[in-house]
Amino acid sequence: MSLLLAIGHALGGPRPDRRAGLAVTCVARNSGLALFIAGSSEGGQRVLPGLLIWILLGAASAMPYSLWMKRRVARRYRVAARSSCPATRSESM
Repeated sequence: MSLLLAIGHALGGPRPDRRAGLAVTCVARNSGLALFIAGSSEGGQRVLPGLLIWILLGAASAMPYSLWMKRRVARRYRVAARSSCPATRSESM
């Protein structure tokens, strides 16, 4: 799972919000579609427990990464907002 996060992060480009989106998407992939296919096929019932474990592990590994990137993006935009604000009148005097 960590490898998938790292691949998505590396390929996400320079913007942190897009990096996070691609990294989490790499981990999530098409879990819903896989569940649907496994549930609708006869032999798929044997695959469901492993598939559910994969989905839970993906969510568990993506959660700390998502929180870390959310803080990082928020910090970046706070710093950008501060640097673009003109000095107030009381600060310049």
